[in-house]
Amino acid sequence: MRKRTRWLLSLGVLALGSWFLYRENNIIDVSQVTVASSRLPEAFNGYRVVQVADLHGKAFGNEQQRLLKKINQAEPDLIVMTGDLIDSRRNGEEAALTLMKALVDRYPVYFVTGNHEVRLNLTILPKLEQLGVTVLRNESRVIEYQGQSFSLLGIDDPTTTRWREGLSEPDGIRQSLDQALQDVSPDAFQLLLAHRPEYKSLYAERSVDLVL
Repeated sequence: MRKRTRWLLSLGVLALGSWFLYRENNIIDVSQVTVASSRLPEAFNGYRVVQVADLHGKAFGNEQQRLLKKINQAEPDLIVMTGDLIDSRRNGEEAALTLMKALVDRYPVYFVTGNHEVRLNLTILPKLEQLGVTVLRNESRVIEYQGQSFSLLGIDDPTTTRWREGLSEPDGIRQSLDQALQDVSPDAFQLLLAHRPEYKSLYAERSVDLVL
């Protein structure tokens, strides 16, 4: 009886683990967050930003139709992709470019690098730019809407400066942030795109209004 119980328990754990892995790699979850700020111009009341991150070359249905359906249902005004669009082990460039091409046909799309783009020597960046994606590499853009604006900043993954300039990741992030903020008005609402959530305390040092 005890052996049977152990087998049933083992099979149950295996089944749950298999379902978890399947779900994490195949089910598309959508989280909605409302951000309020007195620094955000009134024109952006109800403005929708869809953030997509860490796809790692994954394809969701034929021609990315499952993922595109979810994004389109959100009716975004702006799309931001915060890194690891591809994967350094299995690449997935074709699926990534299929998605981005479909998005730029309908929306303004902005991208910052993740560590997997860096591992593949950033070779996908010219292809994204050719499609019409705006790649932010330690720089900013003014996003205009109904006569008002905010500043959108984007920084490289810190492996870029760690590998190429020998900086520690925190120092590399500080350098990247300083470059991105060079032309940004302190009076503007500042939305920062970055790949690494674990460095949120460093982003807070520069007093940006919102980090994705």
